[in-house]
Amino acid sequence: GDAGGAAVTEQSLEDEVVMDAFCRAPRAVRRGGWAFEQILTPSDGLELRDVTFDGRPVLRSAKLVDWHVSYSGTDGFGYSDAIGCPKFSSASVVAFGGPVVADIVEDGRVVGFAVTQDFRSALWPAACNYRYEQRFAFYTDGRFRIGGANLGRGCGNTGTYRPVLRLDVTASPAGDGFASWDGRGWKPWTAEG
Repeated sequence: GDAGGAAVTEQSLEDEVVMDAFCRAPRAVRRGGWAFEQILTPSDGLELRDVTFDGRPVLRSAKLVDWHVSYSGTDGFGYSDAIGCPKFSSASVVAFGGPVVADIVEDGRVVGFAVTQDFRSALWPAACNYRYEQRFAFYTDGRFRIGGANLGRGCGNTGTYRPVLRLDVTASPAGDGFASWDGRGWKPWTAEG
């Protein structure tokens, strides 16, 4: 009888490359005083682990675990989209290629670098399909910024997109932690908030 089996397609070949290169084992990144490991997860997007700056611990882990998409403020209609590896995952919007590392340039000089990961639904850009971007920006002065963007198309023009980030911050022996600016100075947080 017919042995069947999955047809080999361009997409299946691309997915296998992403799985082998970015989902199975972490990759080390060292640049501009920053060091960390990065790995694509099955359903929590791109995760950065053991992030340090100039040898000082900053984050144990940082990842964008979910996108909550609401199309109705009153009826509660919407979706929860997981992002992750293209195979053997529960992600509904999967990695398209691997993480891209690029310089951040301001006024003609390099001030840091960004790690960006693209995630796309299989039928994007058709209606009710999604494309998300996850981005980690690291600056040579020690600042960092984590964000995500919805690049469309979605199921309408009334959607509200909420990225859910999970940060596991490393407290240093010196007691560094979170603080907020009150207009005059930094006020340390004494409790999680």
